[in-house]
Amino acid sequence: IRRRLIIILTCRGCVCAEDLADETINRVARKVPEIVNTYVGNPSLYFYGVAHKVHLEYVRKKPDPVPPAPLDCLEETEQEYECLEQCMKRLTSKSRELVLEYYQEERRAKIDRRREQATRLGVASNALRIRACRIRANLQDCVFECLKQRTQDETDNDFRSYSAEGFDRRKFDRRSLDRRRLDGREGSINERKR
Repeated sequence: IRRRLIIILTCRGCVCAEDLADETINRVARKVPEIVNTYVGNPSLYFYGVAHKVHLEYVRKKPDPVPPAPLDCLEETEQEYECLEQCMKRLTSKSRELVLEYYQEERRAKIDRRREQATRLGVASNALRIRACRIRANLQDCVFECLKQRTQDETDNDFRSYSAEGFDRRKFDRRSLDRRRLDGREGSINERKR
């Protein structure tokens, strides 16, 4: 029964299905003395009913607080927001207003707002959805290129600072030649030349 409970709870998307299955079994075990004389039917169905209630409690329970993101993630997120702001400024005012209004609200309010927006613009809901999707795709491409450029700029700055510290290309070349000799690659290069 425990294995079946775990399978059922896992299929319902529970991360801690084993813990919930154990909780179900514990609750049924506490109830057995009360219902043993009056219960008629398959006992596994009782387990499944209790598991359903335990799952509902699990879904209703507030999730544990998420730990703060590491500093690197915060810096990346900050860069993403800066790039998004730059890309939003590049949009036409109509496109910017459309996409900002399109992604406001949540659940039912979002649906109602989008319906009103489509009516106000004189287009079907599907046409509005397509417009917003195209604008979002353009924004995603723009943000990706911006982040790529920033990463490239940071890499270039790191290289420049490394060069300013006295990077000697001849030493680098000598080191790489020494490594080739140690690895036995030098001989194979000379053999290819012949």
